[in-house]
Amino acid sequence: MDQQHPPHNPGFGPPPPGFTPPPPPAYAPGAQVPAHHQDMGPAPFPEFLASDRHNAVVIDEGGTHLEQNGVSIEFTWPEIRTIHYTGQFGWLLVGVMHTDGRFYECRVAAKRQGRLHEWLTEIAPVVGYYLTPPGAAG
Repeated sequence: MDQQHPPHNPGFGPPPPGFTPPPPPAYAPGAQVPAHHQDMGPAPFPEFLASDRHNAVVIDEGGTHLEQNGVSIEFTWPEIRTIHYTGQFGWLLVGVMHTDGRFYECRVAAKRQGRLHEWLTEIAPVVGYYLTPPGAAG
């Protein structure tokens, strides 16, 4: 029995009308940008991100996320007793002490010493913000 297949068409073709994304707005230098496109200011909660090709540390209002070589773990703030961090030999080392006593560590490579210094400067106020008990800041 001989089956006939429809002719092969590469791809799906153009999207139907109404489904194409609008072009990005082009604002002339010095032109007034609409309010909905302006920077809304700083994030309402402090955030920290350090990453390299294989590892990452994220600290934000949801808690702390560590990823090392494709293995990741997340902690919410009620699960975290404390966070330790330091810089050694071009690495940012971040450790999370769980409320049950377990300790998790992640290290992120800084390509240059200046970047490591930036991370250490940025992480301090973020960890302090989330781990300082209310009313303890003076």
